[in-house]
Amino acid sequence: MEKIKKIINDKYNIFLILSLIGTIIYFIWLIIAEDSKPSTWLAMGNNYDWQFSDFFRHIIYASDLKNIYYNPVDSAFPPFAYLFFYILYRMNPTKYVMDQLHWRDAQNFQFNLLIFLMVEIIAIILLYIIIKKIFKKTSDTKAFIFLLVVLLSAPFLSGAIERGNPVLITLTLIISSLYLKDSENKIYRHLSLILLAMAIGFKIYPGIFIILWLKEKRFKDILFFILYCFIIVILPFAFTGGIESIFQYCNNIKLMNLLPPTDRWTSIELYYYSLCKALSLNYYADFSEILRYLFFGIGIILSITTKEKWKAMLFLSSIMTVFVPNAYRYVSIYLLIPLIYYLCTKEEKLKFLDYLHLILFGLIFTIPIWAINITLPLNFAIFTPIYILNIVCIIEELIKLITNIKNINSKYKLSQT
Repeated sequence: MEKIKKIINDKYNIFLILSLIGTIIYFIWLIIAEDSKPSTWLAMGNNYDWQFSDFFRHIIYASDLKNIYYNPVDSAFPPFAYLFFYILYRMNPTKYVMDQLHWRDAQNFQFNLLIFLMVEIIAIILLYIIIKKIFKKTSDTKAFIFLLVVLLSAPFLSGAIERGNPVLITLTLIISSLYLKDSENKIYRHLSLILLAMAIGFKIYPGIFIILWLKEKRFKDILFFILYCFIIVILPFAFTGGIESIFQYCNNIKLMNLLPPTDRWTSIELYYYSLCKALSLNYYADFSEILRYLFFGIGIILSITTKEKWKAMLFLSSIMTVFVPNAYRYVSIYLLIPLIYYLCTKEEKLKFLDYLHLILFGLIFTIPIWAINITLPLNFAIFTPIYILNIVCIIEELIKLITNIKNINSKYKLSQT
């Protein structure tokens, strides 16, 4: 009985059990199923022509580095990312001709599959090292099991890895930056800023995490961060066409964000559109924009006002996940950031809200067998718990904020009397 109490009062154990339930049932189903239905969920949208596309496609794009923002419209990464892909392109035998319109052929080039495998392995190893350091007293075995569980979850396996998107590299850079952020070593604190700037070099939106430095009034660090961003994010435009390419890059981003919504159940805009379509309701684009920016504003404010570190991580990570209009499934891996910090917070006894948080995290990071089996959209199964978790935490923080304001007013009235 004591052992059971110990298990159910440990956040790590509860999350592990909840996450493994869906994953283990899925693999049992995979073994006993007589058709291919259990495996079809792995490819995003069941479109196998686009498997690992965000890796091989951008290697092809990077082969014409100077014109990269003028050739394909979907060259959406900053130039630092394309310098990375250009190095990978150079690792291929030069006899191959890189045709921008036939990027799928890149999968057959001599070294590309091996390069993809090595990039993913290196990113995962680095992620494990950082997770182990953040968990501190957690054993190597428990940290490894945790990483294995999340790697087998839908956000990673059928999202980031299946699509080959550099979101996994970006996630590793962000978590490494956050780990070094509060180091007593000045060099490590600067390295933290450099790593965050590198994350922005792959994806622009990790810049939202500078809010954590602003929250702590570390203005000197912010100035250094601006300098590092100039070096890592802006200067590489010199290799992609110069100053004009900056404007072309911004135009590409704008065009991608203006694409008509689809029933993808991911970002706020697409989730709202998908919901309207499913319920046969009218879709209002203006209302969608209001929801997006309302969520953005509330997330920023609460990430500053909250005293709980993991909640600040949640609000900022969620902005990266659901604010960008045409987000894909793989962005859900950013929720790993608040999950790690949540599991690090120690509670003498878990409360109802703790169990609710853990259930929602468990539903995000698993293979949602219930969605696959009844043909429910997989993105719906992943992102619905993300929205519920945010709503729950926003309500929690707003109640605390209102209570604090009332207490301050009460004290002020008492002091006046």
